[in-house]
Amino acid sequence: GVVRVTDAALAAAGTTVPDGDIVRLSVTMRDKEVPAVVRSLPRGSADGRFEILFLGQFPRGEKTWEDEYTSTNVYVVSVAAPGAQPKRIVVERLRYLAAPAAPRVSSPHHQHFETNAKLVRFSGRSMPAEPWFWAEIRATDAEPTKIVVAVRDVTDQPATLKARLMGYSQLPANPDHTVDVKLNGRPLGQAVWDGELAHEFVAELPAGVLAEGDNLLTFHAHGEKTDGIDVVLLDWVEVSYQRRHSLAAEGQVVVQAEPQTVVRVEGAGDKPVLLWDADGTRALEVQPRGGAVEFVVPGSPGPGLALQHELRAVRADGALVPRGVVVSQPVDLRAAGQG
Repeated sequence: GVVRVTDAALAAAGTTVPDGDIVRLSVTMRDKEVPAVVRSLPRGSADGRFEILFLGQFPRGEKTWEDEYTSTNVYVVSVAAPGAQPKRIVVERLRYLAAPAAPRVSSPHHQHFETNAKLVRFSGRSMPAEPWFWAEIRATDAEPTKIVVAVRDVTDQPATLKARLMGYSQLPANPDHTVDVKLNGRPLGQAVWDGELAHEFVAELPAGVLAEGDNLLTFHAHGEKTDGIDVVLLDWVEVSYQRRHSLAAEGQVVVQAEPQTVVRVEGAGDKPVLLWDADGTRALEVQPRGGAVEFVVPGSPGPGLALQHELRAVRADGALVPRGVVVSQPVDLRAAGQG
């Protein structure tokens, strides 16, 4: 999401940016420059003289949802050389729109749930891309395996649930694995497959099945065709649903709509809302009215089916705070005495 770093946070970490260097502040991640908004704050602000806003990402793996080696991306704020022009995002202002027709108030939302809690070794030749899994589902367990998936701003529309399961036990009988899947006590069907292979269970959820807040998902293995032996590993769960455009809970929400579509976002407060393009290279500003913003999605619809445009709406106080801000003290590892 969109991250905010303030002059005061940098000062608290132990560094002060001279007034003349503010225009040359640059943000990089792994030596690649990241476009940023750098703008002045009102005189006397508790956050200092300026703020830096940019679109932050968590580290991904080559074949996994999360990087296998780190949970942190490090963004570096530095002063570019004299004459350099750091990548800047100039915020464009949109006028408030009183929509003549009913605006779009929700967008498709895909939420991924994954907890890498168990390291599992495989003996077969076909190794999974990732050896970390969420939980074991065993036919010998008296109770089903339970996990909770929390979703917000759910609309009364159909949804889809996916779960990636991995077969662990392997016996001559076929199929090795039969798993009952339920959501909030409602049967969604069975996942049935054979061998030490991955299986993606997909269930369509009628309107009203996916609840606001916590949803209880249960997995129960049978083992009736394998003498009571059935061991399955849960990798991840994904839920796709129509999510209301609301900034009330989290301060940021992703909007997807065709260009020239009128969109409404609730929970905006009374200060300007920033709309960020999905790639973090452009930002628009719109003033709310009555705690909501209405705007036209920028761009021109192309021939045939119009392409979806993705914007991230960010409330004035909704930007993320970095996990930490520290002053970098580079060390010359080749210098004498470094070993």
